[in-house]
Amino acid sequence: SIDLWANLVDDYVQQLIIGKNRNGNKKGVVLMGNSLGSVVALSVATGDFLNATAPAAMNGNYKGLGLYNCGVGMNSRNLLKDPTLALWQVSVFAFLFDALDTLIFGNRPFITYLLQEVVTPELLSNALKGLYPNGPQRVDDILVQPFYQPSQ
Repeated sequence: SIDLWANLVDDYVQQLIIGKNRNGNKKGVVLMGNSLGSVVALSVATGDFLNATAPAAMNGNYKGLGLYNCGVGMNSRNLLKDPTLALWQVSVFAFLFDALDTLIFGNRPFITYLLQEVVTPELLSNALKGLYPNGPQRVDDILVQPFYQPSQ
């Protein structure tokens, strides 16, 4: 759960990072999260998780956040939860989402083709370089391979 991960990250920061820097020079920590990790980082920095002892933003331990690919919970299917939509609208959107899921993700030959013919180390490298606009040279084979390997 988000609460469990947030507790683990907060404990790690408190014990291993803040605890080691008890020399009076308390600078704070920048939390970075990718995808679901963004939700965890945000929960930690705001103290919005179970067992949070105090509002973390107030204690100075966290001075910044880096949230990448943080669209968790903001995908198109969440449109179905919009209370302003009429039942017929929800039904139409649900049908479209189900049809697209079936046509794309339920189509093993299509997915196999995409993963084997379209996804390449070069494609992934270029995508990752877009995440590092100030340092694209940091994208190397060691970074690309963990993203590429599952597609093979």
